[in-house]
Amino acid sequence: MEYIINMEIINEFKEYLKINEKSKATIDKYLRDVIAFYKTIINQKLTKETVLAYKKVICENYAAISVNSMLAAVNKFLDFIGASELKVKRLKIQRNMFINEQKE
Repeated sequence: MEYIINMEIINEFKEYLKINEKSKATIDKYLRDVIAFYKTIINQKLTKETVLAYKKVICENYAAISVNSMLAAVNKFLDFIGASELKVKRLKIQRNMFINEQKE
């Protein structure tokens, strides 16, 4: 199936988030991340490979927690446009069980 992404669909996604009572901060964050995704893949066919390539780019430029936040927004958008099969897994982050000695 071929999926089309444009600013009109992104605006529909914004309305969807509002209807689902997401906070203004969440809406702003999701839109910022989805627009960044859109700008990265513009003029490309939306495929699993395209989404994985985007994931690779953000992994090289952001901390893992930021990558996961961005992927959460993109995955939510992919659900919205009916492209759930294109969603990608977030990074696994191992949490420290002990406090770093320097922080004590």
